[in-house]
Amino acid sequence: MPIKVLDPKVVARIAAGEVVERPASVVKELVENSLDASSSQISIEVRGGGVSLIRVTDNGAGIPSGEVELAFQRYATNKISNLEDLVALVDRMLELNKRLAPIRNTSFGEREELLREIKRTDAEIDQKVYELYGLTEEERQIIDASLAKTVF
Repeated sequence: MPIKVLDPKVVARIAAGEVVERPASVVKELVENSLDASSSQISIEVRGGGVSLIRVTDNGAGIPSGEVELAFQRYATNKISNLEDLVALVDRMLELNKRLAPIRNTSFGEREELLREIKRTDAEIDQKVYELYGLTEEERQIIDASLAKTVF
């Protein structure tokens, strides 16, 4: 889907956007963009804990040259086109919320076990992604370090 500025009627229904909480959230967003662009190689360079420099390069499809300026305009996106797309996105989020309900209704001990299982699964997924994209050990360490919780 090409990048376009959303219709004001759709914008009026949105009260969110990308929030940069720390440099790790920037790295996460840029890596997600690389994956969305069908990249098979991703390189990450971070200096000064991400305060001095964050550089993510990849071999993905990228943004068509005619859409680059548009991509930086407020409310420009390629994820949704109209109110129906927004409603579908909200519906998916509500479905996820329903699936998470059993976790909220468990005892503290059961939650701890569920969280341990989620962390194990998350680590397995990370390992498969690293292998899939052929990341070096150094690149893995940079990703892991940048995604670690840091308070600024």
